[in-house]
Amino acid sequence: MKLSRVLAIALLGTVVMTNIAMASGTVAGTKITNTPTLSYSMAGTTKTLKAPTSVYVVDKVINFTISLKKAQKQNVIVGKNVIASFVLTNKGNSIENFVLSGNYGSLKQFKFTGYKIYVDQNNNGILDRAERKDISILTKLGVDVKKTIWIEATTSSKAIVSKGNHFGLLARATASGVKGIYTKQTIQNTMNKVDIVFADGANGGDEVRDNQVINRYIWTVYPDVPAVALDKKLDFDHITSDSKNGTSKSRKEAETDKFQPIANATRVKIFEIINSTNSKGKNIKVSIPLNLTNEKVSTTSKYTWWGRTENRVHIVWDEKLQKVIAEGKYNPKTKSIDFLIKEINAGKKLYFHVVTVLLKDAKNEKLEMKLAWNIISADPINGVCKDINDAKSGKYKAIPGATTVRAWSIINKTPSIAKNVKFSIKIDPKVEKVATTSKNTWWRSDKRVHVIYVQGKGNIGAGRYNAKQNSVDFFFKEIKAGESVHPHIVTEIK
Repeated sequence: MKLSRVLAIALLGTVVMTNIAMASGTVAGTKITNTPTLSYSMAGTTKTLKAPTSVYVVDKVINFTISLKKAQKQNVIVGKNVIASFVLTNKGNSIENFVLSGNYGSLKQFKFTGYKIYVDQNNNGILDRAERKDISILTKLGVDVKKTIWIEATTSSKAIVSKGNHFGLLARATASGVKGIYTKQTIQNTMNKVDIVFADGANGGDEVRDNQVINRYIWTVYPDVPAVALDKKLDFDHITSDSKNGTSKSRKEAETDKFQPIANATRVKIFEIINSTNSKGKNIKVSIPLNLTNEKVSTTSKYTWWGRTENRVHIVWDEKLQKVIAEGKYNPKTKSIDFLIKEINAGKKLYFHVVTVLLKDAKNEKLEMKLAWNIISADPINGVCKDINDAKSGKYKAIPGATTVRAWSIINKTPSIAKNVKFSIKIDPKVEKVATTSKNTWWRSDKRVHVIYVQGKGNIGAGRYNAKQNSVDFFFKEIKAGESVHPHIVTEIK
């Protein structure tokens, strides 16, 4: 009975715990002291008892997260490098070291050939050149401190084009700072010793409280797309409006050359551009340079056949869709009309229209012609030249049996197309004869003798010997504005 009464009185008392600190957020290893005091009343007397002070140590909480710095879904091209960025945050209660490595998801068809891990040492959020050092251990990450981490990886050139491939960052805490030796959780709770408690969440295939955190990007692997090659050719170059004849109603009418190249006349050039690759091109910039010596850029479309319904001047026409899909802008720095095309499919043709205005009459302007060279390419003593530079060296002499090559430059510096151009070169049959073979010239691989050469295109045709006139005659269907052609005549000295 006595014991029971004492117990009853004790239960009526108040137990007060002093100097108690909550462990949440407290640094691991902190000593927490507990001094309990028991107060109670017995027989009208208040009594106080003190128990021995207890001390315990705050355990180490291993808790950290990995977040993505970009949208989770990313694209990668076969054989190309990618840089994925992450943020590792230490949410535990002690400074930690972390082992870092790349980590794949369940899909096996997608693999990087290798990867490197970089850490933002200066915390500026930018991967600086000095930080491109591959690491596997991040040391001394403070409590609540965040650190940006990058993985640079390369896809194999044999990677399978696919979707839904997971690859990202795996981190594990390590007390030793040695890769492969990870921190282990304490099984038994010890009051006066720093135990280790895992508190990390589950993400990306890892488990709750397992001292590993994974976060991955989801990659879609695309084939290696070669650079889009655009083939360009001049498709149309005509006057579309003049002060005497008005404005053309159609492209076909402008092609009749009804409209004259006089001052203030409107000129339209159309370039056919083809995507000659097997890949779709995106955000393609096309620049068409202008010769503004005798012209200026038009600022209106009203003197073109499309100007009645379309206000845009320098247009891109899609023949298949039968509509204008873009407009070019004049770039005064480069003196060009610049176009930006959002996309152009493989094999697709588009037509780029450039509009200018003539500053003066071009009707009376003439083609320019000059002798480009007059050289010996072979003689009976020194043989045949190796190439054009060898022929120009002066090594070969104008002696009987020698082969001569004469070339002229015919240049169209007018704003108009020169049509049905005839060029004839007479020879003196008393001292030379027309060559019938190209074997003594530097273009001997081309069987044509009196060739027509155009810069960038090579030999495009040949002249013919006219026995009645003792001449070599050349015919050009047209020489476009700004274009130059070079007819060559080959003779042998008698």
